This record gives sequence, C-alpha cells and structure tokens, in this order.
Amino acid sequence: MAELKHSDRAHIFILKLWQEVIDDEQNHKQTEWRGRIQDVFNGETHYFRDWPTVVKFIENILPELENSRRMSRRRLGNNHSNSRPSSQSLRRRAENN
Repeated sequence: MAELKHSDRAHIFILKLWQEVIDDEQNHKQTEWRGRIQDVFNGETHYFRDWPTVVKFIENILPELENSRRMSRRRLGNNHSNSRPSSQSLRRRAENN
C-alpha cells in the first residue's frame, strides 16, 4: 500500500455512516443516520446526525476550497457544466431533503 503524505493542498478523511434505531416517546421505532468524519493526518474526529454538519465541518477545515473554486470559475468564464456542485448547493440540497 502506498504511504500517505500530508499536504496543505490535499486532505484525506475517513467518513463512516451508520443507522441507529431510535425509540420516541410513544415507543415508535425510527431510524436515524449517524456518522463520523476523521482527518487521517491529525486524527481530528467529529460525529454528526445530518449532512449539513458534515459540509460545515469540511468547509471549516478547507476554507480555501471555496475561494479556489470561485477563482477557477472566473477564469473559466463562469462555465459550470463540468464543475462539481459547490458546498452551498450541497447544503441547500441537504436542507430540502
């Protein structure tokens, strides 16, 4: 297996997702997605119960990501056809679901 090397330009995360069965006050069982995201290099770990929390965590770790995307779009003349969705659009999708 190749050795992992830390870089300021790349980050590696482990994302673990699982379902938990929750009993409400009327003893109805519901399932809820839970998760954990961990930075491979520094071990920083955060647990979450919803997708927007994951997106926020990554945005806090990688503030330069959004800035570099904006600059790339300007250079490309705002052509979004081949670009990945922005973190803002991912947040909107998660909030609407």
